[in-house]
Amino acid sequence: MTNPNAPEYVVSVDQLRVGVFIRIEGFSWFTHPFVFRSFKLKSQEQIQTIKDLGISQVICIPDST
Repeated sequence: MTNPNAPEYVVSVDQLRVGVFIRIEGFSWFTHPFVFRSFKLKSQEQIQTIKDLGISQVICIPDST
C-alpha cells in the first residue's frame, strides 16, 4: 500500500529500475496487462512492457513498500 504522504515524482520510463514502486497515469486498468495501476516493478520484462505500450512517463513513489 502506498503512503499518502510520500512524495511522488514524474520519471521517464528510461529511468525505471526493478524494485521501484510506480503508478501508471492516463491509462485505465483494462488498457494495460498489469493487475493494478500502482505496483512495485519486479522484472525487466515489466519495464519493457511499459515501454512497448508507448508509455513515456510514470509516477515514481520512492517511499512505498
